[in-house]
Amino acid sequence: MFIEIHSFNSIEALTCESLKKEAALISIVDSERSTPDLKNQPDYILQLVFGDTCIETSRAISNKQAQKIADFVFEHKDRIDLLICQCVFGKSRSAGCAAAISEFFTEMG
Repeated sequence: MFIEIHSFNSIEALTCESLKKEAALISIVDSERSTPDLKNQPDYILQLVFGDTCIETSRAISNKQAQKIADFVFEHKDRIDLLICQCVFGKSRSAGCAAAISEFFTEMG
């Protein structure tokens, strides 16, 4: 399973064409932004809303959301070739999510 990190804009561009792979998407947006417009949707999608940091205007990831990500990955990992982690800018939430998933599976060997 390959893992890619995308921003709001790059996931929209990526899905303009068929992904040509069995793919799953973890899409993370903040409460102020709508979900990306996916022309060709991946086979499996998990959409979550949480912010980069825990400040008054933003909600950080909850334990329940982290468990949803883990459950989603375990449910689909044997059926996909590509796992896409996407957030608004493709730098913090999606990269952190991808790093945690990658580290877990590297440790599991």
